[in-house]
Amino acid sequence: MTAVVALSPLSGKTVSHRLARGLRALIGVWIVWLAIRSLLRHWSEVAGLPLTWRLNWLTLGESFGVAIACSLAFAASWHFLSLGWRQRISFVGNLGIWARVHLLAYRPFGGALPRAIGTAELFRVAPSLSAGSVILPSMVSLAVGGAVGIILTMFTRFGALAMTSEIGYVIGIGLVVSTLLLTLPMPTWRIGLRIGRPAAIKPTEPDALAAAVLANLAGWLGVGFALRLLAQGAWAGVDLPWLTAAGIFAFSDAIAAVFGFLPVGLGVREGIIYVLLRSSVGTAPAIGMAVMSRVLFTAVDLFVVTPLALIPPRKK
Repeated sequence: MTAVVALSPLSGKTVSHRLARGLRALIGVWIVWLAIRSLLRHWSEVAGLPLTWRLNWLTLGESFGVAIACSLAFAASWHFLSLGWRQRISFVGNLGIWARVHLLAYRPFGGALPRAIGTAELFRVAPSLSAGSVILPSMVSLAVGGAVGIILTMFTRFGALAMTSEIGYVIGIGLVVSTLLLTLPMPTWRIGLRIGRPAAIKPTEPDALAAAVLANLAGWLGVGFALRLLAQGAWAGVDLPWLTAAGIFAFSDAIAAVFGFLPVGLGVREGIIYVLLRSSVGTAPAIGMAVMSRVLFTAVDLFVVTPLALIPPRKK
């Protein structure tokens, strides 16, 4: 859902980087296998309790509209951070950057960072800030999404996550607070060092960071409302609380961004959604929501984000 690019050296991949990428891929495969095993163990429930479709096109249209608004909120976060570096790029220009970087998530097996930086420079982002302009928004989105996912899954008491509510709250709040490090020189320098450009990433302004965090928060919570509308518009008798939906989707999207090795976290995100939703709404509805959430946001990418990616760079 978010435009997240992985940190990797720009001048060749080290052995440690290849090992880390391989480990993340293995963890992603393990998550998918857990979901498949759970599905096979409860297959009788799926066969015995099929979903009752009740398509309400008005409600489905509202879900699509809310999902579009969420995408614009994530793009606004991108814009706020750009202002924090005093880049004179319009909101429309940043929409174009965000859309192009977001669609890079459909590339399999990573390798999106150099292209993302090239996209930023194409839109006249200063070369000294181009790396930070795509990395720091991704880190903020990932931190806020992880925080929303952990806190809300703790709030709704899902037993699938083996941690107490108090620990979940501490981790979630800690993720949000950790974004403050992006306003300091030393942490941003070390991020630049990670990609082989120590001086390429600058600290952002605190007020711009705060606006970006709030925009991301609105986006993630809005996703929950979109999924609630999706459940109401597609099936009879499926009641999905919007905070529950927001937490599960944010958590699954963050995990898929870190451990997914297929395009847009395919399989990993659906597996986590299914595992976490099954105990709340049942096996068959959980499968339906995992699949339909992918359809919903793929439709947003196809019909909204792709046209935004056609926004031309401004002329010199």
